[in-house]
Amino acid sequence: MVLFFTVLLGISIVGLVSLLAIKRWELRTGNMLLAGVRPQVSRASHRVMVWIERVLPHLMTQLARRGVNEGRVLVHRGAAHSLLWAEQGLERVLAKLRGVTERPRSNKEASAFLREIAEHKRQLVQDKQERPVQEEKEAQE
Repeated sequence: MVLFFTVLLGISIVGLVSLLAIKRWELRTGNMLLAGVRPQVSRASHRVMVWIERVLPHLMTQLARRGVNEGRVLVHRGAAHSLLWAEQGLERVLAKLRGVTERPRSNKEASAFLREIAEHKRQLVQDKQERPVQEEKEAQE
């Protein structure tokens, strides 16, 4: 890297010295080197400088904005995927816990005692539901 910058410095020095030498020759002799080409070179260099000063920064700004937007999208998608992955993991853990904590189901028929208790419970629930309806009717009468 240092070698590159050293060579670049050397080329710059040679270029500046040659420009000074050409200018000195022009002043001494009164002749202009490449006089017919200078207006075209001036217009071309003006176009290049305008492009470098105005168009290139605008393009870089647009590129940076696109990069920021792409980065936002990537972060958003990454967060969404990680949340989905975490949710699926929790669902798998919950399914395993359900399998461990639930009582095993039996295909056997319930005993007469348990059927009698279930019927009594149904009767109590039904009585509770019918009681407010009867109280409303009595209050309206």
